[in-house]
Amino acid sequence: MTDNLKKNITWNTVGSIAYLACQWLTTVAVVRFSSDFSYAGDLSLAMTISNLFVPIGLYKIRSFQVSDLSCEYSSGEYIGFRLITIVLGFVFVLPYAFFTCQQSSLLPVYFYCIYKSIEVMVDVFHGIDQKAGNMIYCGISMLLRGILSLLAFCAGMYISHSLVLSIVLMIAVSLPVMVVDVRWASNFDSIVPSFRFKAMSELFYKCLPATVGVFCCAAVTSVSRQELAAALGASMLGVYSSVCSPAAIVQAGAVNAYAPLLGAFASASGSGDKKAFNTMLAKVVLGALVLCILILFACFICGDYFLGLLFGDQIHQYSFLLYGAVISSLLTAFIGFFSDLTIVKRKMVGNLAGNLVALIVVVPLSSLMIQSFGPNGTSIAISLAYFAGCVAMLPCIIRK
Repeated sequence: MTDNLKKNITWNTVGSIAYLACQWLTTVAVVRFSSDFSYAGDLSLAMTISNLFVPIGLYKIRSFQVSDLSCEYSSGEYIGFRLITIVLGFVFVLPYAFFTCQQSSLLPVYFYCIYKSIEVMVDVFHGIDQKAGNMIYCGISMLLRGILSLLAFCAGMYISHSLVLSIVLMIAVSLPVMVVDVRWASNFDSIVPSFRFKAMSELFYKCLPATVGVFCCAAVTSVSRQELAAALGASMLGVYSSVCSPAAIVQAGAVNAYAPLLGAFASASGSGDKKAFNTMLAKVVLGALVLCILILFACFICGDYFLGLLFGDQIHQYSFLLYGAVISSLLTAFIGFFSDLTIVKRKMVGNLAGNLVALIVVVPLSSLMIQSFGPNGTSIAISLAYFAGCVAMLPCIIRK
């Protein structure tokens, strides 16, 4: 592994985990700055709905973009296409939220989707940085946006006790960082958006199966959590989300172990270097499993104390939810990893099939598991669904 690749992995991992940690700390802050779990439930619902918006906005272009070693499409065309997909995301999600959420929750949901649209837009500029072999900018950007967003959210909740205003402040502090990302990406390539019809239509059809697949993948979590809210109430969803959010470090750690390697996976696949491809694959899987075991052990030693320190004594009775959340986060990372490898290999139909299997499995399982195991059934249903999806995608990845 070259020194530059090590720096990319280090900065990308540090920035991503810091960003995720700050996002999680907003769920801590919303509990600390409110008298009950109702705001936590609204914020969790907003995050859940945004998980449907983000896959449409991303349109799974990042993996396609960084593995486009022959430069079939220009950076400007990727940027133009991203602008189109963000609009499509709003066209789909805003009516969906209107018809599926309570009216009191709509404003937090809508503004949080606007906040996430900044993250989605920045992603295409990070794709330019990554393709140029410089992900240090990506890490710095995520670190800045995470810290500033958290501080803005806490200030808004402390001063106004308004969830909507706090999210608006997160938007306000994220925009200047996006401007900096634009300037950094312009050092490597033209960032002028291009809307060439042929390129837009080709990208749309080539990535459509993977986009539907990642939408199905995101919907697995959304369906299960919304079933939890419907069965046990929004407050229980707030409790579940607050307890389980630290487990997302497993997903972040696993994702950032392989994200900088996608270009190397593409090179190995394109040159037919099966040994290099399989070696990288084994290292990523092993690293994710080791991380999961370490975090499960940490949860056993100090998870209950840590949760009580963050959320107060009333959370102790729910600390058992943490173990299932760690495992479901690991499976979430695995299906994301397998999905990206199918894109690198341009096996888009396999991507769609695997994620569709996961969604089909989770629909009946969520209700059954929640009835049988309470809120912990959400993690069980998600884990089983993603495991089934990974198994379905495996033949596309290991086939010669």
